Amino acid sequence: MYQRSIFEENRKKLLMLLFEQPMDFTSLKDASNLSEPALSRHLQHLLQSKFVEVRKDGRRRIYRITDKGLEELFPHLLGMCSALKAMKARNFEKVVGREFLSVLSVAGALNSFASCISRFVPTNVPRASTQSTSIKNQKRAVQLFGKIVEEMQSDFEELKRMRKLAEEVEERGGDASKIREEIDRKLSQLNAIYYALGPPFSYMWKEMVESSDVLGFTEL
Repeated sequence: MYQRSIFEENRKKLLMLLFEQPMDFTSLKDASNLSEPALSRHLQHLLQSKFVEVRKDGRRRIYRITDKGLEELFPHLLGMCSALKAMKARNFEKVVGREFLSVLSVAGALNSFASCISRFVPTNVPRASTQSTSIKNQKRAVQLFGKIVEEMQSDFEELKRMRKLAEEVEERGGDASKIREEIDRKLSQLNAIYYALGPPFSYMWKEMVESSDVLGFTEL
């Protein structure tokens, strides 16, 4: 999970760099601080996914983001914009919940939003609350909120992977009944867990599952 998270972060970083301007390999390497092997792997993946295209300029290979790459970047930017609104708001505690709900139904935006918020330390707090311990507790609270959201997203992605596996087995004429039983068992377990956490997490989990036609579940 950690390696996958790093991979996604580096992919977003490269797309953001190419969103600013087309760049050659050396410029991308310097701007991204990635090693040559790592950058080569990422560029190969981005080219295969058609998120990036390349053209030759003499001996140089110039990479630029494609329209499909812009579509891929949209949820990331949306999550960042929503996090920015919350972080600049005078009433952070109130606005962060509202902005969270605004990105909840957009695949990919939630991770970006949670990542930004988890690194943020509110400073626009009342004077009486600016003591060191209070600031630390605020930072920890925001980080814990982000961790719960990330865990929820991870559980949801695992359900989708299991669903996809069941469909692939059935497409090959195999018996996926055991996998589907495990999906039902895991979904029931996760429902119990996230409903037990209460609002806003119970609402977030319910909307996440109900709004997904990938899972195909309607009974919660």
